[in-house]
Amino acid sequence: MKTTKSYARIFLLLIAFAFTSVGIAHAQEIVVSQNPNGVPHTTLAPPCDCKGWSGKPVKIVSPIKSAFVKCGGTVTLKKGPYTLASPVYFCTPSTCTPIYIWNITGPAIGTHTGITYPFLFTTAGTYTVTITPICGDHKCPPCIFKVVVTL
Repeated sequence: MKTTKSYARIFLLLIAFAFTSVGIAHAQEIVVSQNPNGVPHTTLAPPCDCKGWSGKPVKIVSPIKSAFVKCGGTVTLKKGPYTLASPVYFCTPSTCTPIYIWNITGPAIGTHTGITYPFLFTTAGTYTVTITPICGDHKCPPCIFKVVVTL
């Protein structure tokens, strides 16, 4: 009996990886459900992959005003606290939810994970903001824009 469980476990681990046409493995989600009679049924969910940005701009909000900037664009802001909100990124299939990784470089630096990023711009200068969506185990094309901070 113990041998059967070991083989079943190895089998599940093996089917948890799908090989691409170039032989690189990537993880796939295993979905376990039950049929109407209560019998377990295991299937592989399609792997998540990159699809594309919604085309909407990044929204930047402060207590004083709001601004918008498109990926590839530049926005000018005054020093102060802001909340940056990413445009939506679509993964495929639509059941996959992206993870947003933010990276800010310039006179001050920061990193964050989430669809929004509260950031305090305290120093004047030019910042580069990069939002990288992750779909499953795929890094997708980033949204990059510039923020010019004035006094």
